[in-house]
Amino acid sequence: MRRYGTPAEFAAVVAVLASKPALYVAGSMIRVGEGAFKGL
Repeated sequence: MRRYGTPAEFAAVVAVLASKPALYVAGSMIRVGEGAFKGL
């Protein structure tokens, strides 16, 4: 698919990471948009 994530998809990931169950998520790379990303 190789596309960039939409703002809504990024917002969904942020919402999950801001939730209490995500307290145990550490040191993970979460790709939004089928792995297509622009390097810094």
